[in-house]
Amino acid sequence: MIQTHLIDHVFCKIDPEEYRARLAAVQKQMQAEGFDGLLVYSNPWHMSNVFWLSGYRSFDGIFQDYAMLLIPAEGDMTLFCEPNVMPYARDESWIEDIRDGRAQWKQALVDFKEQKRPKKIGIAGHMFFALEFWLPIEEVFPQQTQPTELLTRLKCIKSEKEIRLMRAAGRLADQSMRDLQLNIRDGMTEREAVQIMHTSLFQNGADSQAFDVMVQSGINAGQYVAARARDKKIRKGELLLIDTGVRFLNYASDIGRGIAYGEVSAEQERLLAVALQAWEAGLPYLKPGLPSSMASKAIEQVLTENGFASAHTAAGNRKCGHGLGNDPEEEYPLMGRADHILQENMTLAYELTVQTPALGGCRVEDSIVIRQDGPDFLSNYPRNIHWD
Repeated sequence: MIQTHLIDHVFCKIDPEEYRARLAAVQKQMQAEGFDGLLVYSNPWHMSNVFWLSGYRSFDGIFQDYAMLLIPAEGDMTLFCEPNVMPYARDESWIEDIRDGRAQWKQALVDFKEQKRPKKIGIAGHMFFALEFWLPIEEVFPQQTQPTELLTRLKCIKSEKEIRLMRAAGRLADQSMRDLQLNIRDGMTEREAVQIMHTSLFQNGADSQAFDVMVQSGINAGQYVAARARDKKIRKGELLLIDTGVRFLNYASDIGRGIAYGEVSAEQERLLAVALQAWEAGLPYLKPGLPSSMASKAIEQVLTENGFASAHTAAGNRKCGHGLGNDPEEEYPLMGRADHILQENMTLAYELTVQTPALGGCRVEDSIVIRQDGPDFLSNYPRNIHWD
């Protein structure tokens, strides 16, 4: 039976009025930047662009499932999806004009060109666009398209309803850590540990995992920035690197921890302590108006002073975190970039990872929302962790 004590008092629904306000904000910004139209693409793994405006999310792992929006600078937008899910999309979304993407996408572009005579078309989600839908864009608008971060900069600022949903998702991730702590045993495999966390997530009310839950132990914690669980046995005396998150009503959480399992060496203890110290050094810089690079510089200073600069393993072009919302990793902000400025009610995952093959690895990561006086934590599992 599902245990709802973590979530039953935070249910809230994003109503059509909020979606309409989002569309109005997008169109206002389109006009300010000179865009006559905006073409938006998402897939099940990067679905926030379309979902944030429409309330419709494409399906995971069934078939090549997409969702697209055509947004004029003024007036109503059109949602495109697979024809066999159109009845479901009509029930899920507030948008009235919903069409068959494969059959009607190109003609809709042609009609838009003839009716609006656009000079400048923005592309949101350009790095995800499937080729079959991109080729008609190039054909119809050969010179007019331009990638834009317009949508990503708007959707990263959350309403209080969205934050409540993300806080529930954070509690569910916290609980999965507690349940693993209660049930872990020496000799258990990494896969068995992940299965415990999955059981916890779903038993307590999660809709799905936000990404592949990771439990890495010993050498796996020390050499892989990200890895699916293996049949490797977890042994006391090792460091564990755990990364977990859930989707709850289409909002995600993301939490990472480094754990000393049993009695570990003084060098391993020091790795954990320095990682936490570095992560905490960046917290004062998580405030509105500050570039995200300031937190990153504070982290790097602590790691460098303690001899761990080369052990800081950041994935991609983010140094200490990433955007978080409908997707577990969103495009804005990329923490560490000087041109990505933190704003009030911006949500993100603030993190660092320290790894050496000889000692193992540690991740310190939490879901947060930027408030006027600093970070508001949406996940709160203890960070200085020793499991017996």
